[in-house]
Amino acid sequence: MSTKNKAIAKKLFETYPEETAAFFTSDGTSFFNENNALLHGKTLADKSVTEIKKADLSEEKEVKLVKLKLTKAMIAALPQIGEAAKEGDTIEVTAEKAEEYKACCCYKISG
Repeated sequence: MSTKNKAIAKKLFETYPEETAAFFTSDGTSFFNENNALLHGKTLADKSVTEIKKADLSEEKEVKLVKLKLTKAMIAALPQIGEAAKEGDTIEVTAEKAEEYKACCCYKISG
């Protein structure tokens, strides 16, 4: 599913909230009716049709990253950080992962 088609589908679903799926032909033409998309696809060299469901787009969540300044305790307690890590290095992790590390060690989050 191309990023361009996903962006178009999001706008289509905002404009037509009752629709639940959009179908895209290889030339980027969009349809709400799969049969119409398939018929148009037959006229193209690439006959593929891609379906984008409204529910799939609404499940996407933005992931927030935070910067984490490593301490000796973190490096020792969290082998997944890697042997090359040094005290004072900064890594980016998800907020969820930062909370997990917080439960394991003391650290400072920098903005």
